[in-house]
Formats: sequence, structure tokens, C-alpha cells
Amino acid sequence: MVKREHLSLEMECLTLFQSNPYLFETIQGLEKRLGRKMSDLELILESLTAQGILQRTGEGAMAYFRYKEPAVIAEFSFTSELEPL
Repeated sequence: MVKREHLSLEMECLTLFQSNPYLFETIQGLEKRLGRKMSDLELILESLTAQGILQRTGEGAMAYFRYKEPAVIAEFSFTSELEPL
């Protein structure tokens, strides 16, 4: 798969999972939903799983993928910016 096609398919997968955060799907289901080849999807799903964007449950043909909501941690430190009283 050409890098441009790889990026396009990655964006399709990300959009699908982010738009449907409770989607729990196999690679065969994603193949039907996206109209893409399983061999191409395998590379993308492995990459997104390795990056922590998707979570995989199971192995092989019985593996299910779902969106993994990113953890947001906000830490603020105002002490260095405040003027002394």
C-alpha cells in the first residue's frame, strides 16, 4: 500500500471509531463497513493499536477492535505567574 493510501485508510478508521465511540468490531466487519481489503486493514489496525488509539480484545479472526478514549490530564501551576501580595 502506498503511503498516501495508508494515511487515507488510517483517517477513515479513526473517523469511524471516533464517530462511533462504542463500536466494537472485527476486522471482517470493518472490511464490510469501509469497503477495504482485510490485508490493508490489518496494518492500520495494528498501527492504531500500538499507538494506543484502539484497543484489541482477542486474537486472529476473533479479535475485536474498539476506540480507546484518550486520557486527558490537565495540570496547572499558577504560582510562578502570580505576583506576590
